[in-house]
Amino acid sequence: MEEDANISFNKFLNTYLRIFHSCFIKKHIKLNTNSKPWITKDIKTSCYRKRELYMMMRDNTEIEHKIHYKRYCKMLSTVIKKAKKLYYKEVITKSKNEMKTTWNIIRKETNKLTNKDNVTSLRIKDQVIQNKITIANELNNYFLNVAGSVSNKRINGKGEEASPLQNLLKCFNQPFKHIS
Repeated sequence: MEEDANISFNKFLNTYLRIFHSCFIKKHIKLNTNSKPWITKDIKTSCYRKRELYMMMRDNTEIEHKIHYKRYCKMLSTVIKKAKKLYYKEVITKSKNEMKTTWNIIRKETNKLTNKDNVTSLRIKDQVIQNKITIANELNNYFLNVAGSVSNKRINGKGEEASPLQNLLKCFNQPFKHIS
């Protein structure tokens, strides 16, 4: 046994730390970055204060506490809206492509970050097409020719093409009611 207290303590500490580190393995975790960068330390402090005021208001029956809490909430939401607006304004002005940045912000705020409506295949006359260029060309041809095919089908009962005025009279054969 050592007579020096420092040597004895160091031996004890080394043994303790060796056992501690072998039992409790160090894990590295990645902290989430702030998904809302407009939230400052002051806003976080105000949110904490809002929670405190809520607890006080909840436990207290006095109307003054409720009125104070509601005023504080309104003021805090105004501050958050202004901070958010200033942050996004700064992001847009610093960007090289303002329109793209604006749309990315809109997609982020509306939670529509991905486009799920991609056409991967198209069936034309019992044949499945997966080539994107062919699909685009087929859709272009369809939409270019659809107006002509619709106007060709508008033939009145006698086999001759109907004029737009005749089509309106056919669809709306009763007089309109007067709007008062």
